[in-house]
Amino acid sequence: MMDISIIMITARDDHAILGCPEIHIFEPLIKSLNKQTFKNFELIIVDSLHKWRDKTPLDEATFPIKHIPPKDCIWYDLGMWHATNDFNTGILHSDGELLIKIDDCMELHSENHLEKTWDWYNKGFTPLQTYTYYFKGEQAIFRPGLADEIISEGTFSDWGKQLLVGNWPKNYEIGDKIRDTRIDHVGAKTKITTHEWYYGVSAVTLNDALAVNGYDENESGCRGLSDIDFGLRLEMHGVAPFLLDKDLLLIEHFHDDLSKKVITKHVHFRNSRALYYLNKTRRKIRANITPLTEEEIEFIREQTFHPTIDEINDPTDQRHIIEESEYWFDFWTKNMRTFNLREMRLEI
Repeated sequence: MMDISIIMITARDDHAILGCPEIHIFEPLIKSLNKQTFKNFELIIVDSLHKWRDKTPLDEATFPIKHIPPKDCIWYDLGMWHATNDFNTGILHSDGELLIKIDDCMELHSENHLEKTWDWYNKGFTPLQTYTYYFKGEQAIFRPGLADEIISEGTFSDWGKQLLVGNWPKNYEIGDKIRDTRIDHVGAKTKITTHEWYYGVSAVTLNDALAVNGYDENESGCRGLSDIDFGLRLEMHGVAPFLLDKDLLLIEHFHDDLSKKVITKHVHFRNSRALYYLNKTRRKIRANITPLTEEEIEFIREQTFHPTIDEINDPTDQRHIIEESEYWFDFWTKNMRTFNLREMRLEI
């Protein structure tokens, strides 16, 4: 058994790093993993563009790689959001004791990144990574015109532009590094925190991921709070304390929108906070085991079209909803899957 499985899901084109069109999206990560002092790990790439992908950069790896397509998913077939399905695909194929989730277009900042992560795990913590943004190979610094320059390099939808830079004026002042804003709330090097800080670049043991039955695939179809919801259910399950370490730093290269080969529809048919709120108030630790009840679906419908629960500062929340047809919401209610990841792993 491996000590660590790194899971990266991607739905981006080969050369999506903005300002560096000659660099393949896998290249920075492969190079940084080759340099790691910690060696007992594998990389699992769950790739929505698997059949189109130029796999040449993978040949440079000095460690095991599993490069696989997502498991069957109706939302993938429809060209809609399916990230929860993809992370669960990674769980199914993981051989590591500790799973580390990382986004595409990222690399590890230090050569002992995995060693430090493994050390925190063995000290009794669930380690959380953090990140900073690079543009054209350098640390991105907030300045007038930077957002327009980055956007001009890509092919963003209006929704994608808002998601990328919509909160910058609120979060940064001129001269600030563009980075994970959690860093500004960590006085020392580390901070014990809660599931609200469980972002997409966090760790979890394989046993704990299976105990909560993975990511909630009811979050499929359109973006939700899938990472924070996963952290919530882990917290309710009783995992080791979440610890954010500023030294567990990732570099995220600004990148283009998701590939239009696989993501063709952005329909915000569901309040992105409602499922999280439902799981929290009803203490639903295990996802995907039973279908939502009629009462639960009605709650989500009401919060989608007549919201009363507090919304968070997320561009996807600001667009949800009332103008959208109920077609996709009703489609979603009729296409919920139930499964047991632990049993599925035995079949694999």
